[in-house]
Amino acid sequence: QACDSGSNFFRSHRGSPRPRRWAAMLTGLGLLQGRTVVLFEPQDAPARARAEAYLRAWPALSVQVASPRDLANCDGECGAVAIFCSDTSKHLTLDLALLAQCLAKLRAGGYVLAWIDGVPAAEAAALETTGLFAGAVNSRVLSRTDSGGGRCAVAFACSK
Repeated sequence: QACDSGSNFFRSHRGSPRPRRWAAMLTGLGLLQGRTVVLFEPQDAPARARAEAYLRAWPALSVQVASPRDLANCDGECGAVAIFCSDTSKHLTLDLALLAQCLAKLRAGGYVLAWIDGVPAAEAAALETTGLFAGAVNSRVLSRTDSGGGRCAVAFACSK
């Protein structure tokens, strides 16, 4: 259920339905930003859980869920691509090719956000340069946390 529409989102913390203005506000947000592609490997359970939590914030019609292999089949002119990975040694790697493919799916001003874990420290240090060579602007590592064993968890962002 990677494409959970987040039906519980429209309930308040007390369980009663939220006012319709919430739906209108979220729909407007989706129109302003454009479609979002959410990217993760299907067999990566922790990344799937994070992606599903992220999906709850968006109207179902404004999100397209894909794996890295299916990214080429996704619609272009997106406002954002969100990438989730719990271990780069087992699942996807945010390299030049994948980043360039993500940037190709964006409209001008769109952005890539990546939450990836298990990144070797040397690769984490080079992510900003990788983004620049892929054609991104404002490439930056937003946060970097040591995961042990010479690996780290990274939040990365860049725009087109």
